[in-house]
Amino acid sequence: MEKNPPRLPGYQLPTKPHLSRGRETHGFLTPAQDLMPQVISIPPRRVLPIIFLPGIMGSNLRMSAARQVALEKTNNIAWRPENKTASIALANASPRQRQIQLDAAQTEVDTYEPARQSTGDANESSDHRHSAVTVSVRYPVSVGIDMPLLMDDPKSMPFAKTKEQKARERGWGEVFFGSYSELLETCELRLNTAFRRGKMDSWWRGIIGVAPEEWQASPQPRLIPLEEPALKNALKDCWFPVHAMGYNWLESNRKSGIVTAKRISALIEKYKAEGFQCEKVIVVTHSMGGVGRPCLDSPRNG
Repeated sequence: MEKNPPRLPGYQLPTKPHLSRGRETHGFLTPAQDLMPQVISIPPRRVLPIIFLPGIMGSNLRMSAARQVALEKTNNIAWRPENKTASIALANASPRQRQIQLDAAQTEVDTYEPARQSTGDANESSDHRHSAVTVSVRYPVSVGIDMPLLMDDPKSMPFAKTKEQKARERGWGEVFFGSYSELLETCELRLNTAFRRGKMDSWWRGIIGVAPEEWQASPQPRLIPLEEPALKNALKDCWFPVHAMGYNWLESNRKSGIVTAKRISALIEKYKAEGFQCEKVIVVTHSMGGVGRPCLDSPRNG
């Protein structure tokens, strides 16, 4: 991968996926002698979100305000393995304290909500709570700013976001990031950069033409190897944003499945409202599948 990705010639204008499917932007006036063009990168019209569901205990949870007060906690963390202080305190707690803290009726997924105080601590922002999410993805080509891809916005841009903030908006901080970061970043990078100038990225050579059994796929029914034309056709004019969705693993899988199904429906509608063609998602699960099966079996409207 190139250390210094080439940029399109000209001034890169913001690509705003929520405005006319990225076809609308904002330019600026320059002196008449400035002949440099202003360039906008257009995102694909189709979106196929990748939804990752973690295994049991792989979702971060927070407790209700009432339960936080009852336990005299300085924040509302109920379960977050990457927070050593909270983890040590839970490990040293009595069985009764653990039972009270890990109460399904008083807990929910610890989602990223920078617009409101959701950490139970006036001195802790949502960004700080989700600071374990760092993004090392480097795309092989520069595609503009404020893109749907996980790239930093220029600091001079109003309401600029870092690539980490964009990843947190996709739920990457809802799950045990230390365990799942490689999976999330691999899907994000490889699906969105499989072809460049018509040529397939060399990373895919380990998959194209290889018997699925080599990936530990079930030998029955027998699957044919993936070929390059099929891959190119599947990825053509499509963007694959990778999302993570935690769930309250203290609840039953059926109940969590219904909640997750509604979240997936809302995500699809969000992309449609932004003008994209979004008809389905790809669900990737870990371990025993988490809420994957009951989620897919559940009616999306509950």
